[in-house]
Amino acid sequence: MSEKIKNASVVLLIWTAVGFLYSLQSYYYRIQVNQQADWLKILMVDTPYFVFWSFFTPIPLYFSRRFPFVKKNWLSLLVIHFMLAMVIAFIHSLIYMTFRMYITIGSFQDIEIASIYINAVANFDYGILVYFVILLVLNVLEYYKRFQQEKTQNAELQSALITAQLDALKMKLQPHFLFNTLNSISVLIKDNPQKAGETVNRLSDLLRHVLNNVDDQFTELENEISFIRQYLAIEKVRFGERLTVTIELDDGLKKVPVPSLLLQPIVENAIRHGIARRRGKGVIDIKVFKNNHFLTIDVSDNGIGYNPQKGELEKGLGLKITTDRLKSLFGDEYKLNIVAVKSGGTKVSLQIPVPGESK
Repeated sequence: MSEKIKNASVVLLIWTAVGFLYSLQSYYYRIQVNQQADWLKILMVDTPYFVFWSFFTPIPLYFSRRFPFVKKNWLSLLVIHFMLAMVIAFIHSLIYMTFRMYITIGSFQDIEIASIYINAVANFDYGILVYFVILLVLNVLEYYKRFQQEKTQNAELQSALITAQLDALKMKLQPHFLFNTLNSISVLIKDNPQKAGETVNRLSDLLRHVLNNVDDQFTELENEISFIRQYLAIEKVRFGERLTVTIELDDGLKKVPVPSLLLQPIVENAIRHGIARRRGKGVIDIKVFKNNHFLTIDVSDNGIGYNPQKGELEKGLGLKITTDRLKSLFGDEYKLNIVAVKSGGTKVSLQIPVPGESK
């Protein structure tokens, strides 16, 4: 049995049950007030009213999705649904009154069209109420479905974030980074003890930042930029005058929340795959700006350039963790593009929605 047939059967069963209960209530009411009560006739007349609504239910379902209630336009949507309810209720009333007169009279030939119309007009108002009851039930079911989906997604997101953050922590402590830094410190101890001490402090601050923020999903942009400055300051110890860094950030964006530990893998790739393989001076340029309701972060370098055929950046652990986190956090609303700069080098452009702002 297909899903549609199963759902239609459930709807028919529910409306039939409602009609049966309504007929039963009508029967006992007539007995209590000492009116003539023919159970079979009551069942034959009253139950079909609700059974017919099972065939009309897909219509409110369609319009509830076509014109969903939102806070912004709820009044105009209410008017639209009221007009739709009047039309649907009247059509339902025409069909039901035709059936009811046929059951009562026993012949279509003796039924007057005018009588059907008059009775339909006189009784269709109850159908308007039924339409809105259906609409209410459908919206409750839809909200419950969304709630369950969000609950599941949040659980999956939490699990994915914990895993991604642990992976990110391991990535920050990659042997090649620590080895290069410690090797630079060992050289500085002999030549420039003061600078060696400063580098040790920077490394300590960097690792402390990672450990203190490993459970934070988001951090303010200025904190993320501060972390990147610390990271690049350590890298400059190794590269010296070969590495120049420029960061452009509007003061109005400093408090914007961004995923924590977001930029380090991108900047590390710029150094590892670009600057480290280049002869001469290397430049890393970081630009952060807002475009409508999206935050754009561009990380450019003048290294050896990006070769999409090799796909070295896409295969790296750092970028994989970054894309996995962005997918978990923003779904399809983020963009991450890697392009080769015409003048030489690579540009990674990251675009994420600003939390709390709608499109």
